[in-house]
Amino acid sequence: MHIDLLLYNVRFFIKRSPIIYLLKEQFCQNILGRQKHKLCGKGVDLCVEGYPSSGNSFAKNLLKELNSHITISSHFHSIANIKLAIKYGIPAIILIRSPEEAISSVIVRNNYPELLAVLEYREFYQQVLDISRTHKLTIISFDDLSNQTAQSLHTISEATRIQFSYGNLEELENIKRHTLENMREWFRIHGRSEINTGLPTTQKENLKRIVKERLQKSPYWDTVTCIYEQILVRIETHRDHQPLAPNFNQGG
Repeated sequence: MHIDLLLYNVRFFIKRSPIIYLLKEQFCQNILGRQKHKLCGKGVDLCVEGYPSSGNSFAKNLLKELNSHITISSHFHSIANIKLAIKYGIPAIILIRSPEEAISSVIVRNNYPELLAVLEYREFYQQVLDISRTHKLTIISFDDLSNQTAQSLHTISEATRIQFSYGNLEELENIKRHTLENMREWFRIHGRSEINTGLPTTQKENLKRIVKERLQKSPYWDTVTCIYEQILVRIETHRDHQPLAPNFNQGG
């Protein structure tokens, strides 16, 4: 447990500081030859960030399907990238999924330490709440993105002035299915097991049920649940003041 806490403090010190995080990414790129994603900066149109297993891949791929001209920075799962978005005037979309689902998925997919997974969720979204008090962040829930996609796209368009093109709701559903099929194929090509995929599988869900029972006993569980509920209230408050999305997207 002490090792997990030490690792947590080091990781989040890096992930909350834009300067240190930039240095870390430059090291990974120049020394280790790794550069999977692009940090916020020149040439980036949109920042999409969230705790892992919160719909990050689905959101990025869907938005690119609906507007192939935009450059999206995502998948750093770090407050540092959100701060960089603010610094460069890049609109930031924050994704959130219930702690029960997101944390259990991270633990199962990556064989991740449970304490570390819980603490990182708590820290990430507490920082999101703190930043949102002074800067504009658009927060989208995993459930809304999945089940009320048109309204979520309308919310993102209103906040960012970026248009996403589709003809009607039926076409949008087809595009969503195509996005998920492409993701499933990507996981297959890259040799991801059923447990390590970013999409639901029976094996992964069975393992998650076991993890969820343990998570309820975490001393931090009430805190992460409270933070999640605070953010949901903000989402609902914003929704109450927003017009309904049209059936046909203005960009289409």
